[in-house]
Amino acid sequence: MGWGDGGDGGGWGDPLVGSTILRRPAIQSPGYTADSVGWTINADGSVEFNSGVFRGTVTAGTFQGTDFIINASGAFFYSGVPAAGNLIYSIASVGGVDAFGNNYLQGAAGYTNQGQITSANSIATRSTQFSSLQGPLLILSPDLGTWNSGSLQAVTGNGHIILTAPQLPLDGGNGAVVTLIPASPANGANAQITATADKYAFTATNDTVNITTNGAVQVDPLNGGSATHAFIAGTIGSGSVNWYRGASNTWKTDDSVLLTDGNGVFVGSGYDAASAFASGRANLTDDAFSARITTDSNSRWVVTSNGIHHFGPGGATAIDTTIQREAAGVMGINGAWVGHGETWHTPTMGSGWATGPFSGTIQAIQYRQDAMDNLVIVGACHSTSATPAATLFTLPVGWRPAITQRSPGVVENNSGTPVVEFVEINSSGAVSLGTALAASGKDVYFQVCVPLGNIS
Repeated sequence: MGWGDGGDGGGWGDPLVGSTILRRPAIQSPGYTADSVGWTINADGSVEFNSGVFRGTVTAGTFQGTDFIINASGAFFYSGVPAAGNLIYSIASVGGVDAFGNNYLQGAAGYTNQGQITSANSIATRSTQFSSLQGPLLILSPDLGTWNSGSLQAVTGNGHIILTAPQLPLDGGNGAVVTLIPASPANGANAQITATADKYAFTATNDTVNITTNGAVQVDPLNGGSATHAFIAGTIGSGSVNWYRGASNTWKTDDSVLLTDGNGVFVGSGYDAASAFASGRANLTDDAFSARITTDSNSRWVVTSNGIHHFGPGGATAIDTTIQREAAGVMGINGAWVGHGETWHTPTMGSGWATGPFSGTIQAIQYRQDAMDNLVIVGACHSTSATPAATLFTLPVGWRPAITQRSPGVVENNSGTPVVEFVEINSSGAVSLGTALAASGKDVYFQVCVPLGNIS
């Protein structure tokens, strides 16, 4: 054999290379030990160097170190050899899942081995879908914006989501839902939302539900088309309502409560569920309903469970008067009854009749009910026609006796001569004389009191 370059021209053959071809499996430095000492250039195209300086451009599909990978998807850094669950930082133009199953955010984001996620960029632009976050915490930190897109399907571990940014909007148009499920339902644990900030607000078309840290729930309709009021301390806007703990075992609202027809407010047990307000107390003398003013130490009105109504002057004085059922169809009181009649009414006279006397000054005719359920008619009227109507006037409903009544308390002035007549008041309200008057300018004087029949 001759010396040569290993080609067909003869010469000594080179044992390492032939022309441009590496004939040995590798070229190695003296004492080379894989992953430890020296260098190697392998026939399969792989190399290993201890260190190097490159003055030009280095191009590669993937750079992988002992704890990082840089590839076309981004730069990924791990706490040790890259594996599932130990991704600690990523820089990526689009969020996704790495080769080991770790979810990562778009942009620059850090992840601890407890599952905590922070981000240096606004989460508002994120479009990554997280099917699962392994670990107890998902932290959205201040100044990171809000999560407007993508979805978080599950947070495993202890299942905590800590919101330190102002809002976590849910895309209602796409049916976004927050569902809290205990990690181990069998252990009786409850899924919880715990608020440590001043307020949490959920908004939709500027309608706001506000939950304060003292337990108040405030609902504000529209408020001028702006939802910024959701983070204002105290009352959050005109028309707002609240519902909160007023005292031990007591709910309180500073606003009105409206119940739709068919619903009610019930106290105790065994109550009448068909009622709008109902009480079911254990004892006959238990208070079912009461009323007082804020400065009273004693109620002015109390209804006990036995149906008795109690009355008092309020203040420091106890109740002292009652109204109760004495027997079937019989009511009784324990005290004097003071009746207060209604005001007087002037009737609308019939054809050929007018109120007051034909001449002189005498009380004009009037009527009313007294406190004992009697119809009282007093005063004068007179005819204005030689053929006045038989009905002097008609009483309205409510002032008509249950059955027709006749009373002799009517005096007709017949040319200066008094003539006693009876008056008839029928159940349809028509008031007429026993003998029809057929002359003009005649006075009729009433002094009538008949029962209406509303009290048996």
